[in-house]
Amino acid sequence: MQHSVPLPQLPSGLSFPAPLADRVHYDSERQTLAFDGFMTKCRFDELTQLSSDPAYRRALEELFVLSSEEVLPQPQRRGLWIGLAAAAAAVLALTLTIWAIWKWPGARHATGAQPAVNQSAGR
Repeated sequence: MQHSVPLPQLPSGLSFPAPLADRVHYDSERQTLAFDGFMTKCRFDELTQLSSDPAYRRALEELFVLSSEEVLPQPQRRGLWIGLAAAAAAVLALTLTIWAIWKWPGARHATGAQPAVNQSAGR
């Protein structure tokens, strides 16, 4: 994939060496600097060393960021939704269990809890 960024003019006297010329080029009609594919940090450093012109270096930084986004992993939204649904289901199950224990006295006995004994009734 080719990425391009605006650059009003290429610094005077700048030419891209043979190993880089097939990946980076300047379009004077459109006034853009373009790079093909993913730009490694090593390649970025090589291109940076060609000129100290601030506009050129800013354009290179933009190209570096654009080409790096190409390989960033995309977030897996499906996994997020599955996780949220599982968490919601667990909260719902816990809430219903607690509600059932407190709502129906018979349910307390099923859990092994001892019923409260009224000690004053037998005297």
